[in-house]
Amino acid sequence: MLFNVVKRESTPEKQTELRYPSAPIMFLYTSLLLLIVITILIHFLLNISSKPLSILLIVVAIFSIFFTVFVYFKFNKIIKNKINQLKKKESEYKTVINSTGLYCARYDIKAKTLYDDSNFFKNSENSFIYKDFPQTFINSQSCADECKEDLCNFFKKIENGEQECQTFAYIKIQDFPFRWFSIHSILLSDDNNVHEAIFTAADITEQNEKETVYNKWKQSFAQRKSDSFIFFRSNLSKNLKYDFKEGNLFDTSFMNEVTSFDDTIRIYASTYVNPNDFDKFITFFNSETLLSSYFSGTYIKTFEYQELFSPNMFRWIRVTAEMVQNSFSKDIFIFLLFVDINKEKDDLLEVKKLSELDSLTGILNRNTFIAKFEEIARNSTNDEKHVLILLDIDNFKLVNDTFGHLIGDQALIDITNSLKSIIRSGDILGRLGGDEFLILLKDFTNKVVIEKKIMQIQALLRKSFSYDIQISASLGVAIFPDNGREFNVLYNKIDKALYNSKDKGRDRYIFFDDIQTPSENLLTEIHSGIYDTLKEQLFKKKILLINNVKQISFEIANFFQNDFDITIEETTASALNFLHRAG
Repeated sequence: MLFNVVKRESTPEKQTELRYPSAPIMFLYTSLLLLIVITILIHFLLNISSKPLSILLIVVAIFSIFFTVFVYFKFNKIIKNKINQLKKKESEYKTVINSTGLYCARYDIKAKTLYDDSNFFKNSENSFIYKDFPQTFINSQSCADECKEDLCNFFKKIENGEQECQTFAYIKIQDFPFRWFSIHSILLSDDNNVHEAIFTAADITEQNEKETVYNKWKQSFAQRKSDSFIFFRSNLSKNLKYDFKEGNLFDTSFMNEVTSFDDTIRIYASTYVNPNDFDKFITFFNSETLLSSYFSGTYIKTFEYQELFSPNMFRWIRVTAEMVQNSFSKDIFIFLLFVDINKEKDDLLEVKKLSELDSLTGILNRNTFIAKFEEIARNSTNDEKHVLILLDIDNFKLVNDTFGHLIGDQALIDITNSLKSIIRSGDILGRLGGDEFLILLKDFTNKVVIEKKIMQIQALLRKSFSYDIQISASLGVAIFPDNGREFNVLYNKIDKALYNSKDKGRDRYIFFDDIQTPSENLLTEIHSGIYDTLKEQLFKKKILLINNVKQISFEIANFFQNDFDITIEETTASALNFLHRAG
């Protein structure tokens, strides 16, 4: 049959499709018609007289003409039906493409030309035809550097005849910012000859970002002011500068001329980072070091440094770096969030300062003084000598009881200021509590110089509150490391020296090494008031008066019993009365 009617099952209903004559059959019909026409012409030209033959040729010619006209109209109708079907299919196809958000383009492989009705691979001339494709697109600013190599490999596979290919690309389409796309290609073949490929591209940016930390970062700075942070995203594997930025913490215009991540960091550090933090900053941000950290299992790192934000003024910045492998390209991306923490740092320093200082006087409290002493002790050699002093204010209780605690507190503040004025910058000063202070004088080796310094301290602290109320200072002194290296050991010794000093009449200082026992000099243990009176009366009456320190009293009585008449009084007052009565 010239025309075949074929029944084809379709979903959801059956359709009837007409198959038009093939090209060889149409060629045969046309050749036969031409042959008949040529035969008739020859017949008339040669004046062939056979009527039956002439009639037959004429009939055949007429039939052939009518048949040819019939075939033409029938074939034209079939072609129109086919075109309408194709247009309908194209409309359906476009509807599906638009509803799924896909982009579609046709690529002529031999001509290296792309026909992009969807304007996906938009070129600089806003044309739908891309010549010398894909090189013109890859070299354009619409293609991110990190995916150029992958796109080149993708098109090489197509040119090598790979039936289906897929790649992921970070590209810019139309007037929108860069986004991630999944691109799929299928080759079209005709009689085993491959000429074209069809591309479809799907926007997978949201899917990609859901699989990375970007959304988390967006939430972290959503509530921040734009000038309090800056956020970057960079391809660390390819050492590229940022492809995304948000926030305005610092000026980024210097980054316009750089292309690599390492160069960006180096220029920023040279311009803004405090020289004291420069080396640590460069080491922290080295791309190879960061990648090594990632592959060793460390995905998040933080660093704090000081940034120059105005002439001679620095502020504290905390940068948090998180590294994530892109699920499509497999490259390692780094997300950097720089945040201004200057106020936070100031608050922390203030809290730390308050926790380390005495609330009344503003000098070191006990714990902080001990911590700083131990740090100095650890870093000191055996040749270095320091002086540890325990200072107690004489008659301070009397000031509090007489004038009240407000006056007493002010007196402590004044005493502190006096002590601050005389100690050096490397020395440390602390308050134990009440009216006791600790002083560490560093690097003193000469005892004479030490005593001179102590006497200066005593002179500053002699103050009068009224005619009969005066304060002064008693001090206990020990030498590091001669008397010990541990704070507790030295403290016990200066505490004993201080007690000894106050027992001898206040406003005195005593080194721990100078503390004397009764067996060394028994007379020095006698109260000074009694001993002075005794010296005046010693040769007149030969009477020795001793206060009631039983062990000392008996030892002295035994010692002087051959030379004196011994009388022992229990108190100083009774001893003075005895002397008065004795004349």
